[in-house]
Amino acid sequence: MLGALEQSNPETGRGSSDMLATEFIGYVEDSLEQALAKEPTDLARLLLTMGLIHLGFEKIDQAVGPIERSYALYKESYGAGKIDALRMADAAYALARLRFFQPSGASGAVDYAASESAYREAIALRETVTGKADLVTIDLIRQLSITVRRQKRLDEAKALLNDAIARASTMPPSPQRLEFDAAARRALGFVAGEVGDHRLALDEFLAANAILERVVAPNDFRVGTSLRNIARAKLSLGEAESALADAQRSVEILRERKGATAPATKSSEALVEEIRQALAKRPGQAVPEVSR
Repeated sequence: MLGALEQSNPETGRGSSDMLATEFIGYVEDSLEQALAKEPTDLARLLLTMGLIHLGFEKIDQAVGPIERSYALYKESYGAGKIDALRMADAAYALARLRFFQPSGASGAVDYAASESAYREAIALRETVTGKADLVTIDLIRQLSITVRRQKRLDEAKALLNDAIARASTMPPSPQRLEFDAAARRALGFVAGEVGDHRLALDEFLAANAILERVVAPNDFRVGTSLRNIARAKLSLGEAESALADAQRSVEILRERKGATAPATKSSEALVEEIRQALAKRPGQAVPEVSR
């Protein structure tokens, strides 16, 4: 059962996300605590996997319980010397991702400071084992920069990115290194956009997408989100016609890979509508139909 769950990959599956995430996981959830009550480390590992699957399908509410419970179990085991720092870092990373997406309090705002704290814990734990020249740890620094940027500490976010990029530059070429390079360029694009340099943002997003397309399928969900970034930057520069094509392709990919109800898909659909409204305000402008 544990192996089957760990092999489930919501990010690369196509369609049927509700069946994978709810029917399959629901099959084991009811008996999970009883089956592994005497094996807390295995229980924590399985809960962590389930929580990450829920996160992959953007089912945040369903991810909260498994990830928080897993983190608490791992924390207890780590304090007792039963697990190593890398496993504890995995739990801290999952908690960081959860907090990054989880609405908090009456306002529904995300507590990015909580996400930042968990990311810093994960990085510190990993560095005790791997040192600084480790691509997984380096990518966690990139992700940390996003939580810092969301808190409007733009100089600090850029410094974190530059540190991560400098560390990665010493690593040998690999598909994983290329994926990091694409993600780092995308992150720099967001920083540029935050300070109003939309041309630089677009250049970074285009560079990120070009790298990404070398290592993933054309309909990978990451290409879908990448195209949305490009479309947003183009719209900010007044290039609405080109932006619309990118945004519509983003919707097509995300509907296929994430599902029609996923927040990522809805975000791209909202951008398509925003672009169409911008085009409709232009005299004599014929607005293409939205792809369905």
